[in-house]
Amino acid sequence: MMSKGIQLRAELNLLRARLSDCQEERDRYRKSLQIAEHNYHRARSGTVRELEVRLRKAGSGIEPKEEKSQPASPLVSAWFFW
Repeated sequence: MMSKGIQLRAELNLLRARLSDCQEERDRYRKSLQIAEHNYHRARSGTVRELEVRLRKAGSGIEPKEEKSQPASPLVSAWFFW
């Protein structure tokens, strides 16, 4: 049988690995959120909307890309406040 100290060290190492994984995942979610926010603000900017109107009036045939709104997952929302 393993001694209590060895068990605790093993559990601590496991928890450290899980924490590291969670921190990496958090960083990926933050980066994704930043990109999504940037794209949202860019799509809503007056300059971009003006350009889209001009393109439509000019009959360029280029249609502006429609952004589909999706609610943030609870995990993304939870990490956002950390």
